[in-house]
Amino acid sequence: MPRWYPPSSHPSPPIGVRGVPAPDLSALESSLKTKPPISQKLWIMLICGVFVVLIGNGVRLTFGILLKPIALDLEISREIFGLVIAMQALLYGAFQPIAGI
Repeated sequence: MPRWYPPSSHPSPPIGVRGVPAPDLSALESSLKTKPPISQKLWIMLICGVFVVLIGNGVRLTFGILLKPIALDLEISREIFGLVIAMQALLYGAFQPIAGI
């Protein structure tokens, strides 16, 4: 049988689950309210990633500008070259999920 203790003059801590005192969450709440600033290294990595994507897509999307010179050099019609580039774009989109895995 549990013992009964008389109430004391100081306030008791709040009781949590199964009689264990509940933790003090005021320090945790205050640390969550203040967001840490984004560091300079993170911005550098973000800018470098943007440049890599721009260069990669820039090379892939220049075929519209180079359509006439490439078609003249390969001695094919612009329609055939456009079909080849369209197929490349469709296959790139179709196999992107597989390559991403």
